[in-house]
Amino acid sequence: MKMLLDEMARSAPEGGGSLAAFLFEMFAEASRSAGMASILQGHSQKVRALLADVLRGGQARGEIDVRLDPETVAAVLIGVTDGLRGLWLRYPKTDSAKAVSLFALLLQRFLSPAVRDSNLRPIDS
Repeated sequence: MKMLLDEMARSAPEGGGSLAAFLFEMFAEASRSAGMASILQGHSQKVRALLADVLRGGQARGEIDVRLDPETVAAVLIGVTDGLRGLWLRYPKTDSAKAVSLFALLLQRFLSPAVRDSNLRPIDS
């Protein structure tokens, strides 16, 4: 997950949002252009597959909750990171380091293995 945090830190310049603005322009264009939609979806699928593999590895090592579906979690993480990028457009004075630190905490809490409890069920049940 370090790569995800590094990417957030890299794309969150202090007081800026040009990368975020470009990303949202691509989203808007994808809604109008099948070609752009195909490019965006293809790239997103590659990133999703990479993240899902990382998540499966973490599950195998006992570092990530095995009740979480790696493909779905990967898609959600992509959506959350896209939303975090929008933070700098909405609130340009946001402290990047604090925001990325809070994102790291969110990841840690979301992905952490559950306490061993016989009452726990898979999350999608």
